[in-house]
Amino acid sequence: MKKDFTTMEIMEYLKDFSDRMDQRFYEVDEFFNKINQRFDYQDERINMIETSIVTKNQFNSLVGVLQRNKVISEFEAAHAKYEGFGSMN
Repeated sequence: MKKDFTTMEIMEYLKDFSDRMDQRFYEVDEFFNKINQRFDYQDERINMIETSIVTKNQFNSLVGVLQRNKVISEFEAAHAKYEGFGSMN
C-alpha cells in the first residue's frame, strides 16, 4: 500500500536531506582546507631549503679553503669536491 506524504512531511524530509548535505559539504571543505595547509607547509619547507642551499661553486670553494687551512687532506678534498654527474674519482 502506497503512503501519501503530506506537504509538511515532504518539507521535513527535504530539510533533513539539506542539513545532511550541508554537513557533508562542510566536512569535505574541512578536508580540503587540511590538504591546503599541508601543501602550504611543504611549500614553505621547500622555500627554506632552496634559500639555504649552496651552489656547486660555493661548496667547492669551501672545500678549497678547508684544504688550504689543513682542516682536510688533499685526498679528502679530492673526494669531497663536486665534479658533477658521471665523475667517479
